[in-house]
Amino acid sequence: MFWKEKRIERKLERDIARKHKELAETMDTHQRASILLELASLKEKSGDSLAAFEVLLERAKSVRDLSGVEDLTEYLGRTENIDLEELSESLLEVSCSIDLAESLSLINSVDRRDRKTAIKLAVECFRILGNAEFASTAMGLIERDVLESSMEIRRSQMEVYRSLAKKCVSDEIDGCHRCLERAVEFVRTVLKDPELELEFTIDYAKKLQASEVRSNLVRNIIDRCEDFSGAFSGREGELLDRLDLLLELDIERETLLPLVEFMRKLAVEVSDPRAESYTDQLLEGADLNRLKREATELERHAKVNQTDNTLWRKLALLFRRIIDSSAEKEQKILYIRKLGALMRDRLDDYVNALSTFEEGIAIDRDDVTLWLVKGMTLEKMAQNEPDFEKTRGLWKIAYDHYLQIAERFEEQEVKLSAIEKCAIIKAEKMTGVK
Repeated sequence: MFWKEKRIERKLERDIARKHKELAETMDTHQRASILLELASLKEKSGDSLAAFEVLLERAKSVRDLSGVEDLTEYLGRTENIDLEELSESLLEVSCSIDLAESLSLINSVDRRDRKTAIKLAVECFRILGNAEFASTAMGLIERDVLESSMEIRRSQMEVYRSLAKKCVSDEIDGCHRCLERAVEFVRTVLKDPELELEFTIDYAKKLQASEVRSNLVRNIIDRCEDFSGAFSGREGELLDRLDLLLELDIERETLLPLVEFMRKLAVEVSDPRAESYTDQLLEGADLNRLKREATELERHAKVNQTDNTLWRKLALLFRRIIDSSAEKEQKILYIRKLGALMRDRLDDYVNALSTFEEGIAIDRDDVTLWLVKGMTLEKMAQNEPDFEKTRGLWKIAYDHYLQIAERFEEQEVKLSAIEKCAIIKAEKMTGVK
């Protein structure tokens, strides 16, 4: 029995040597393919599974058709003791030298034995060949892998997944947008990871050319803003950084406004300096009702934080926009009063407060309230003017103003109040003034 086995072994060695010699003597592709197939069979019979598989790899590179891949696939199905990771470079060389369909078939065959190597193979094929089908295949393999693996492997594989998505954004490759769409759906519905969902959605929006689809993506983000806010709790600045990327895209303004409103509120809550910029964007072309709602909310917030002049200045800007946008006289007058009082009492800007009230009087000279608040503003200016001569001059202007009120308005209470003001100013403030 021993000698019989030895004879068989020596015969195999001679047959293998003869096939190697035949291979060296021919350059004909078909002959080489046939010889390589016979050689692989002999190597397998000799018990050298790895060498047999390497010969089949060489044959697949040579024939570059489905038969080569089918031989590899069939061999992998019946052989277990092959370390595919060690052969990853040869597998990659084969995958890059055959047609797309055969290459994808080979990757799927490798996956049945070694998913890690299959993922690496698909990723490298995408990098080298630039075909989005390889990216999609790699993503599909990773998606299955992360659901079946430990948290450590999951983190590692998701980094590969993210790098694939980033390459899909940066490269001008047909079909990459479908890979990004896939990524968004996977992290949203399967992983339920709002942070990755936002990242991939923004990447997807960047890649898209169709503005309507972009707009739909933004609407989806707006619907999920609270979830994103929760995911970025304590890192609101980072969330605003990401959402800022959407504002750079070509998306119709009306679609973006609710998103900017969310960003403004978030920035105000965490005292992010971008709040002012977001408010400016909302004001730009905003409709009157939106301006008024914004002013009401900001005024309420400013009253809670009364010492924050930034909020009062922003509110002043809002009031001015409302005044300039209003067609109705009554509404203009209402916000002129608001703006003048804010300038005078919150910002100590008496000059602009005075000009604001004068603007209102020019619109409606019969509005006694505007005349009275202008008088109060003149008094405040005089009270806060450090220069003595200028102070006396301001009191004279205030006196003349109240005298005008007494002469202009017939209402008894208004007339008597204005006369009383004149008397007090003349007695207490205008001594020696002619």
